Amino acid sequence: MMPIRTILHPTDYSASSEAAFAFACSLAKEYFSEILLLHVVQTEFVMPMEGVLTPFPTDDLEPARQRLDKLFPLDQHVKVRREIAVGDAVEEIARVAASAKVDMIVMGTHGRTGLSRLLLGSVAEGVLRKVACPVLFVKQPAAQPEPSSPTTRAK
Repeated sequence: MMPIRTILHPTDYSASSEAAFAFACSLAKEYFSEILLLHVVQTEFVMPMEGVLTPFPTDDLEPARQRLDKLFPLDQHVKVRREIAVGDAVEEIARVAASAKVDMIVMGTHGRTGLSRLLLGSVAEGVLRKVACPVLFVKQPAAQPEPSSPTTRAK
């Protein structure tokens, strides 16, 4: 079994990211690993009168930092390091994975298919194509059916 010392968990704060974070924490506890928790602030582009796309300045990263600082593992013994990056999510995740020499990436996926995947793209697929380390995808957990009440239960 390969050693897993550092697990990168990129988060967009979605339900699938929450599920992936919980899974990453379980792995980290089992392998005595550190989690590198990453949030990428997507670069916004504006088109001024000249018709050239230019990046919109992203100066205030404090709200992103505060939100990231609120994520904690259930087990207090799991070590978590936090990082904010600015840019394209796929590029930044790949850059951080390489520079931090992570052993594995655990990330959520929305499981989009068809037209929505074509229009919105797939960060998960882009990351898988760009990085050298193993990537584990965690889908958004399925909605749990509500328990039947005694009056609606099938007989």
